[in-house]
Amino acid sequence: MSIVPIDLQTQGNYEQLFRGNYNKGLRVFKSCMIQDDLREQLITDAGALNCVFTNINYAAASGKLALAMNEFDEIVPAFNNYCATKGIAVKSTLAQTWADATCKTAMMADSDIMAAISACSKLTAVCHVPACYSIFGYMDYTQIPLGTELNLDLSAFTLAATSFPAKTITFQVAGIDQDVDTSSARLPITMVMKELHDGTFKMNDSNVNTTLSSYAYTHSANIYGALPSTIKPYVATTHKEVSKTGNDTALVAYNVQCFLLREREIFGSRTYSRTEEYNQAFQYQGFASGVCTKVKKLNNGAGSANGWWEISPSSGYAISFCRVGSNGNAATSNASNTFGLCFGFAFTRDFVQ
Repeated sequence: MSIVPIDLQTQGNYEQLFRGNYNKGLRVFKSCMIQDDLREQLITDAGALNCVFTNINYAAASGKLALAMNEFDEIVPAFNNYCATKGIAVKSTLAQTWADATCKTAMMADSDIMAAISACSKLTAVCHVPACYSIFGYMDYTQIPLGTELNLDLSAFTLAATSFPAKTITFQVAGIDQDVDTSSARLPITMVMKELHDGTFKMNDSNVNTTLSSYAYTHSANIYGALPSTIKPYVATTHKEVSKTGNDTALVAYNVQCFLLREREIFGSRTYSRTEEYNQAFQYQGFASGVCTKVKKLNNGAGSANGWWEISPSSGYAISFCRVGSNGNAATSNASNTFGLCFGFAFTRDFVQ
């Protein structure tokens, strides 16, 4: 017998599990029938049974069953017992079971258990499930494969009062435990656009490669502002060191939520960027392994291959930034030229804890 716990006050969950599905409804009822008095209350309410199993009226069924489910405070210990039937060496309480590293690992590896926890607020209150599980399906973020994709709605992205067609942009996992925040704390997951956004953009109008005067900051703020509300609270302010200009040995802090990449982060080598910046950088694991491609196409892959900007100023020049060519090779161009945008962002530690 499979238990499917649910909080019937959540209308969306109620409709999803019970909508005209006799078998799912029956499994939930079985999971509630552990106590004799509750079983008697449920099986004698023909109206509730009729509504649940035939999908006559969501509201009526929910109303008739809500009281019974709300009174069913034994769902937590009952679930602990259920875990025991799955071969887990449970403790006296569900909280103790979840706190035990061995038990937690076994529970995390069981898709039925994790699905039940995610579906029931009374269980999630005891068994905290990090946000990365609901997004990626992994409790342990270090197990998320490089290149894993995440489609985000960036239709709210605007630039200089110009809006762009409603667009879902695909991001990929490019790095695990590589970036840091402004306090130098390690950030767990870095995402990078798989392809490019709509259109092409300048780095600035004045044709200089001063990092702090580039449009990358404006673009970054607007991309971050367009991120879905489910993602935005977990996007960290990432700290990077970049060259101040192409003719300056000084480095400046590039602290933003959504960032353009440095040359070494893409290629792992130095071609046009300054040595000072190169020495502070690293290559993302996704580009090193090849799962993240350097050849990127406009319109989230639906358009043609196009060059895309990096945040790195070109060494020895005052007017150009590094970029990736449409063929995937290292290149450089004047700041007033137009190329594609490939942004990245990193998740906070809260996302995985």
